[in-house]
Amino acid sequence: MSGEDVLQLRVLRLSREHGALVHGIARRYAHTPADVEDLVQDVWTRVVEILPRKNPASPDHRWLCAVAANVGYEFVKRRKRLARLKSLVGLFPRDGDVPGPLPETLDDSAAFRIWRAIDALPELQRKVVLHRVIEGLSTDETARTINRAEGTVKASLHRALKTLGVQLADLEAHWSSGDL
Repeated sequence: MSGEDVLQLRVLRLSREHGALVHGIARRYAHTPADVEDLVQDVWTRVVEILPRKNPASPDHRWLCAVAANVGYEFVKRRKRLARLKSLVGLFPRDGDVPGPLPETLDDSAAFRIWRAIDALPELQRKVVLHRVIEGLSTDETARTINRAEGTVKASLHRALKTLGVQLADLEAHWSSGDL
């Protein structure tokens, strides 16, 4: 039996024994059935990544709960960050006509920098950010719109947010504190 077969059997055993537990944890972090399913899939993907490094006797429900909770926490953080980015970008239309007063922590140069950073992303990442963040499409809708797999959309969004976080690091303090 190959190493891949052994891994598949271990994941199958874990999913049979603890699948309901993982699903229950996912429901605590996600609000829609689609998000719950995405979260469950992300948990099992993480398990497949980590399991080869684990001792075959060590994975139990506590380890799996920790993995599910960590993935859920990352999901909530990502969702909050997306909401902040959407509200921030919504303050600054591309045409430069800034509606209403600007938040005290931002000025026109921040608006310009945000859009410039989005525009500088690779094409796929830029499309994903525009569809997911600006238009508010779901992962599935974005995947269908740009004719890519859902996993590609998720990975592209992750990379785009990481890049934007680095390029806009000085705004990050305001972003994380909720000032933006």
